[in-house]
Amino acid sequence: HLHGDHIFGLIGLICSMNLAKRTEPLLVFAPKGLNEIITIQLKYSGTILQYKLTFCEIDTTCNNLIFKDSNIKIFTIPLYHRLPCSGFLFEYREEKLKFKPEYINELNVLDIQILKSGVDVFKKDGNIKYKLSEYTFLESIAKKYAFCSDTSFSEKIIKIVHGVDLLYHEATFLNELATRAIETGHTTAAEAATTAKKANAKQLLLGHFSSRYKTTDQLLQEASLIFKNSLIAEEGKTYEI
Repeated sequence: HLHGDHIFGLIGLICSMNLAKRTEPLLVFAPKGLNEIITIQLKYSGTILQYKLTFCEIDTTCNNLIFKDSNIKIFTIPLYHRLPCSGFLFEYREEKLKFKPEYINELNVLDIQILKSGVDVFKKDGNIKYKLSEYTFLESIAKKYAFCSDTSFSEKIIKIVHGVDLLYHEATFLNELATRAIETGHTTAAEAATTAKKANAKQLLLGHFSSRYKTTDQLLQEASLIFKNSLIAEEGKTYEI
């Protein structure tokens, strides 16, 4: 959405990419209005980009597919904030070549490397030594990650993010300030945990905390009582799913 804490850094990033001599086109997905904001900043700063910048306006009221390639699909998640706001659902899928465990001890290192490349292993006389289909199989790997930034609690979100491997969800307040959360279009840690529990998520990553809290201990404790596998989002840390 277009509140300052979500967009004020974007013009700096766009210009830094330009200074780094980026030439690859850049797609920016956002609600209506961001195109105008960034364009006027570029205009009055006299910035001429050396790459194509395209703004893709999203409908924040719908759960739509906005991007896909051979491995990933990205969908919007309607959120409920003071401004039109969208989260994102990332669905990743790939097929990985795996060795059948009952045959792995028959293979030497070179044979394994050849089979890993996706081809049969041949003898010097041209006959097949190890057939790829007999010693390997394709394992389908699917992962889902949902990013829900500023939003009030909503059962509609739960349906969209059901079964995700990792759910990032804002947790601005403790539950004692539930009324304030409703007034400002935010969520409590307990509500974020309820979303994760009802959605049968595997992990919950909490973030977007009010500055009134000097530590995140209470927020994590409140969430963990409802959804045990809760974590605090830490700047610079990588989370694997």
